[in-house]
Amino acid sequence: MAIVNLTAMSALTAPADADVLYIVNDPASAALPRKVTYGNIMQRAYGSVTVNNASTAQSLSASTWTKLTTFTADGLTKNTTNAHGSDKVTVTNAGVYLVTFTASFTTGEATDAAIAVYWNGSASVAKTNRTTSAASDVASVAVSGLVNATAGTDFDVYAHLGAATTITIKDMVLTVVRVG
Repeated sequence: MAIVNLTAMSALTAPADADVLYIVNDPASAALPRKVTYGNIMQRAYGSVTVNNASTAQSLSASTWTKLTTFTADGLTKNTTNAHGSDKVTVTNAGVYLVTFTASFTTGEATDAAIAVYWNGSASVAKTNRTTSAASDVASVAVSGLVNATAGTDFDVYAHLGAATTITIKDMVLTVVRVG
């Protein structure tokens, strides 16, 4: 094979996970040449669960954090397990994840509503508060945060209301994306 300058090579504009790259392992000491796949370098991960145009009410007691159980569909996934049936997204690999959540909802009566994204059932990624002024008031919330997650971390959504009443999620999306 003839020697070709790197700058003279054709560009690969859409690398696939199985594409192989040249890498030097530990150049400061041993400097061993190795190969690595593009997929192993990128270690992409994403997943989501959603509910759209829903109308089922979930009863909540006053001031008790309760898991929302209204997701109806799984979104795109790579290195995550989307489980709308158990209302969560689970990451496969450890890393830093950007977690985002949006929802619109109504409550059975005027009340303060708090919604939070939890990881592993307790630690809050981020939360938001919203007051509904009447049972027909449609409220919208959005939260996001970064989590340094271990493999197997579950992300799900919890809510509590200022009064014992119902919450009806109209639309909701929970998305988890690995960023580091």
